[in-house]
Amino acid sequence: MSDWKAVIIGIEYLLMFKKTPSDYVDTMHDAILKRRGISFSREEVLEAISILKSTDIDISTLLPQPHSNKVLRNFFYKLEEKLNQHKENH
Repeated sequence: MSDWKAVIIGIEYLLMFKKTPSDYVDTMHDAILKRRGISFSREEVLEAISILKSTDIDISTLLPQPHSNKVLRNFFYKLEEKLNQHKENH
């Protein structure tokens, strides 16, 4: 992937309108699998999250928004888990 940050920022943009991002994991999971409103594939999202996990960058600074690095990372880790569960079940 040439720019993992583009994937993270694209998803962060949608999260900035949510009061509690962790409540949005299932919705985002479905949007990714059905390609509704998300231009990134499941594989691209998983790759971006994998790269994210290997960095200590504060992702809350990638896009001006109300959520902390901790809240955002928690969302992405839960999303990764959900996307991986889908792979195991299909």
